[in-house]
Amino acid sequence: MKFTHTLYILIAMNLLMASCKLAPIRIRQHRGDKVLAIKPLSKNINSTAEELSPVISRDGNTLFFVRGHHPENVGGIAAGQDVWVAKRDPNTQEWLPAVNLGAPINNIHHNVVCGTNRDGTVIYLTQQYLKDGTMESGISKSVWKDGKWSFPEPIEVNGIKNLSGHFHFYMDPRGQFLIISMRPGGKQSVFEEDLYVFFWDRKRKCFRKKRRLPSIINSPNVYETAPFLSADRKRLYFTRYDQQANAHIYVTQRNDVNNWKRWSEPLEVYQALGESAFHSEHFEAYFVLHNNKDEIDDYGFFATARPGVLQANTEKGQPYKADIFEFKIKRQYTIVIETRDKKTRKPLPTQVVLRDAQGNTITPSKTAKQTQHVFSKLSIQQARKAIFTAQASTQDSLYIDAQQGGIKFGGVNLYKIKKVIYLDPNPRPYTLMVETRDAQTKKLLPTQLRVKDKNGQTLSSSTPNAMNQPTYKYSLRLADIRDNMFAAKATTNNALYLPATENNLRFASEKQMVLKKTLYLQPQKNTETMPQLSFTINFDFDSARIRPLEAKLLEFTASFIQQNQLRFALHGHTDAVGHEHKNDTLAQQRVEATLQYLLGKSPDIQQKLSRRQAFGEQKLLIATPHREERNRRVEITIYGVANEQAKQAFLEKLREVRKKWEGR
Repeated sequence: MKFTHTLYILIAMNLLMASCKLAPIRIRQHRGDKVLAIKPLSKNINSTAEELSPVISRDGNTLFFVRGHHPENVGGIAAGQDVWVAKRDPNTQEWLPAVNLGAPINNIHHNVVCGTNRDGTVIYLTQQYLKDGTMESGISKSVWKDGKWSFPEPIEVNGIKNLSGHFHFYMDPRGQFLIISMRPGGKQSVFEEDLYVFFWDRKRKCFRKKRRLPSIINSPNVYETAPFLSADRKRLYFTRYDQQANAHIYVTQRNDVNNWKRWSEPLEVYQALGESAFHSEHFEAYFVLHNNKDEIDDYGFFATARPGVLQANTEKGQPYKADIFEFKIKRQYTIVIETRDKKTRKPLPTQVVLRDAQGNTITPSKTAKQTQHVFSKLSIQQARKAIFTAQASTQDSLYIDAQQGGIKFGGVNLYKIKKVIYLDPNPRPYTLMVETRDAQTKKLLPTQLRVKDKNGQTLSSSTPNAMNQPTYKYSLRLADIRDNMFAAKATTNNALYLPATENNLRFASEKQMVLKKTLYLQPQKNTETMPQLSFTINFDFDSARIRPLEAKLLEFTASFIQQNQLRFALHGHTDAVGHEHKNDTLAQQRVEATLQYLLGKSPDIQQKLSRRQAFGEQKLLIATPHREERNRRVEITIYGVANEQAKQAFLEKLREVRKKWEGR
């Protein structure tokens, strides 16, 4: 019985462990990233010797690298590798000729640079440098001080041993951890270099707590070296040598930057980045990326012995030597807007408009009506600073338009953000739309509109400020349109147009969401019979110049005529002084001056002019042969002012202007 109970416990534990097994991590290629311009560096970097192990400073202006078999190396061609450095020309952005760092960084042994700190004042080197010029297994650092690099000091790492000639490491720019390639066993081990991580111990001032990266990265019978971690600490790039000594660059990914155990199955870097130009059948190693101040990777370097590099020995059959290649990454960002019914939470086909803070519209990858809208190819500048606003609409009346603002990327390492916009079902999904136009010109005409249902109830318009508009909208429920008929009557606030009516407005069925009707208003033909008002402006003797007071009156008049869609006439007059023919001409000039001033204030007012006429001295207000200002005038008659209150308000305004001017 006890045995059976124990067996059940073991089975349950196995089932629990199986159910808790974590899903494998996969490398997620950011689809917005595009690798550009994979090409070798210039002859200022790549020589007829061999260039390896590039290290780029954070400001992007200094490139360290290793050069082997070069006559200017310390010890000459037959000696070990040396560390060289090149500076970027600030004007052309091209690399200036590289120079040998010389002593104390370089000696007759192998000198290899593997990294730099965040501000570029420290470089990290393989081997430990002794004062007698010899080297020991380990790692070192050199500090830029007083215009030169200091003698390399050893960095204490507990637990490293058997570092071979292939060993390489990655130093965290913050100095928190160290990834190093080293043999897991003794010198006779069947294993080659594997990747290990060490952590900085603040108290002991050394790296310790060695941890071997999982076997999904470290494979038997091959060795892994040249590790490099991306800016977000999630992707680890490394070089893998197989038993035929072929070297290729691989990358693996983790989702948790604090978890060193769970990594994805490594892929060759060309597969992960989706760029076949990274791949060749030749030596590929030492992959590094430039991390700028935003902590993103925007370009990088790697060493390769593919065809096309500068050859130290061009004899047929000689293997290719390595050069350093550069590539650029164009980083793009994506916003995904999903729209749903707020009540059912189901996906809802809509059209979405996305705008940045300046009101610029972002074009989606597809403009058709759909449930998910993708706005891709956003630049890093937009991701860094812009705040977006999305507006969703079904383009019908079934749902109320919805808007969401404050959409922004949480950082430049967040390549894609997704937002869901919920649209409320419209309780009044049906729309009655009535527009009013001039029957002759067919132009939109502002009117006052009243719509009633069959029971005589007046509908409330959903049009903002629906007092004197050319278009009116009425939002209705299903119960409002079912077995109902509507009547509409349009009138103007002047007497220039006859009213227009429509008594049979009806939705064809419940499926008809919008009912649209146009009412045409006929203009009155005889302006003389319309309600009218008149006033005059006066002129100096023998002059058609508009005086300041009259200019104020005309400015207000132009606005009144235009706003109320009225018509007007101009009649010019003079006094009795002077020749009759000359006075006829002067009266005409006064009419033209008045009209031109009105046009300057309202260009469309020409269409409202019914008549202009000059009478000269024929119609004197004051019967006198002498100079009389009241006779020197233009009479302005405005037709169609049906509203007595508006008429009196206009005349009162004219009186106020005159009184204010006379009191100056």
